[in-house]
Amino acid sequence: MAAPICTAASLMSGTACFRGGREGNLRKRIYAKAVQLKAIGGTDYTSALSTTLVTAVACLVPLYPDQRDSIRTVIEYNKASNAGATISSSPSTVAASTNCLKNVTNNTLEVMEIFLDCQLGYGHAYPQ
Repeated sequence: MAAPICTAASLMSGTACFRGGREGNLRKRIYAKAVQLKAIGGTDYTSALSTTLVTAVACLVPLYPDQRDSIRTVIEYNKASNAGATISSSPSTVAASTNCLKNVTNNTLEVMEIFLDCQLGYGHAYPQ
């Protein structure tokens, strides 16, 4: 399988039907993730997004934004580890590894994350 093309033009070419503001796009991403979960044999929430899925996440709703962000980070570390990467969770090692990004703007960090999500595709090993 060829590596995904992650240029601005290629990424923007499919966005016309996905414009709808942050909340609208968040709802669409949640649906897409529910469809993916079903496709790999997980719980099918696709017809019960506003009922069963809401119940499943009820214990996470009271968390603060920083706590939710930390959980997202743990999930990304777990995905890297599950893919076979050796990744440290030592605070000092992580700080040393990410120190070079300290002065990068949040906007650039966000697009770096989008680019890497695109490059990761579906977790397949792509020839580089």
